Amino acid sequence: MPVAKRAILDAHAVAKEIDDEVYGALCHAIGHAGATVHVETHALGLVVYELTSMVLKYGKGNYSEPVSDKIKYYCDRLLYWQENTDKLNLKWADFLLDDTKPNKEKLLSEKRKL
Repeated sequence: MPVAKRAILDAHAVAKEIDDEVYGALCHAIGHAGATVHVETHALGLVVYELTSMVLKYGKGNYSEPVSDKIKYYCDRLLYWQENTDKLNLKWADFLLDDTKPNKEKLLSEKRKL
């Protein structure tokens, strides 16, 4: 975990130092993707930052189609893994397979509404 944590923090550091908003957002996306090894809710950061990089890359008037395509890709991948997780005999982090614990992001969202 220490090696992974260092790489994750390095990705975020590069994001802050790089003089390119598109690639900076992608560095944050990579950092969040890596951080899912210890907290599943970081997966949302991958999506948010990658979509942000696309909006920055394509601009206000041109981002709709590529962003929609990427969202469809995410949905397709989620459906694939929902259907195939148990069939592939892969080693998964225990927390990713534990459906008995509530999602932390959902709990925070519900708490904020109160």
